[in-house]
Amino acid sequence: MKQGLSLHIGLNVIDPTHYGDNGQLYGCINDAKDMVKLAKKRGFTPTLLTDDKATAKTVISQIKAAAKTLKTGDFFLVTYSGHGSQVPDMNGDKDDRMDETWCLYDRMLVDDELAQLWAGFKTGVRILVLSDSCHSGTVVRAFPAPASPRLPRGQKARLLPTAIAKATYKRNQTSYDLIQAGTKGAGKSVIKASVILISGCQDTQVSIDDGTNGVFTRNLKAVLSRSFPLGYKRLRDLIAARMDRSQSPNYYPVGTSDPAFARQEVFSISPDATAAPTRPPRARTTTTREPTARDAEETTEAFVLRQLRGTGYHQPRLDSDISTWFREIERVDDALALPLTRTDAFLLRYLNRFPGVVLGKSELISGVYPTPQHLVNLANS
Repeated sequence: MKQGLSLHIGLNVIDPTHYGDNGQLYGCINDAKDMVKLAKKRGFTPTLLTDDKATAKTVISQIKAAAKTLKTGDFFLVTYSGHGSQVPDMNGDKDDRMDETWCLYDRMLVDDELAQLWAGFKTGVRILVLSDSCHSGTVVRAFPAPASPRLPRGQKARLLPTAIAKATYKRNQTSYDLIQAGTKGAGKSVIKASVILISGCQDTQVSIDDGTNGVFTRNLKAVLSRSFPLGYKRLRDLIAARMDRSQSPNYYPVGTSDPAFARQEVFSISPDATAAPTRPPRARTTTTREPTARDAEETTEAFVLRQLRGTGYHQPRLDSDISTWFREIERVDDALALPLTRTDAFLLRYLNRFPGVVLGKSELISGVYPTPQHLVNLANS
């Protein structure tokens, strides 16, 4: 009989001695406790760490203990709800020269550390990570920034503001540099286990705390209250279908490929609870991608309107005023300090589809091409 262990981390506050601020959130402990209930329902043996109990030393020791205990076919479930952030990359494994982090109580846990921890698990161990934190699309990526001014009252973004993140690193630079000096870069760790991340949002988005739960966790619970679907991609798609496009969960596997794990009944400890692959609904995402056969079949008009909807534009028409829209999303995304805004993503997709077109970001924002029809005409000229 296979074994299932789970670790559930939720931080409504972090240590102001280290961070200079307590980072107050409200729904993260609720998230962690709700995940404990789900884990128990599926037969896992859970461990709950909240606020000052969720220190780096304790989290690392719990993951190492699981790695030592679990064998081929066993299951380790990890859920994290809290702030995401970054520190400068000191071992050269990131193109953007920043390493992503989970904000644990007493310090940030760097993604290089997580990768090295996953590398400690035996071949054939299945690991599922659910991360309800900001910019968490690829193994807890985060781009720290102030919370969006457009969030409704009672909601907060789960990210450490830029000023606090920079000050935290500066005060503790020696410690963070030594952490990275003592670990391999995330891309250099050999991970023999099969790891699937389902995150609360894409790299360039924020995860929202609604005061009771994270929006991602709330919708995850809603999906699982009805059934336990077959396949983790299917789970991600069912959650995304309930959420606004501005926060679109991501599916991201790392380590050794295990197709059977990917398509099994979710949260099932039994490795035999699998099914033939099913075709999930089209993922709603704002990340860039290569042109597909579908693009070639679409008319230019349909392609442009679909890409606009992907930025969050509600029901665009060929005569819509898109320059106003691009100015507004630039304002919002710049306030979040996103390195790739939705305007950038739209432009990259458009140019991927029409590589001969010359179009600049400033032209979208300034209104040189004020409507979708203008972009259609440009592509067809």
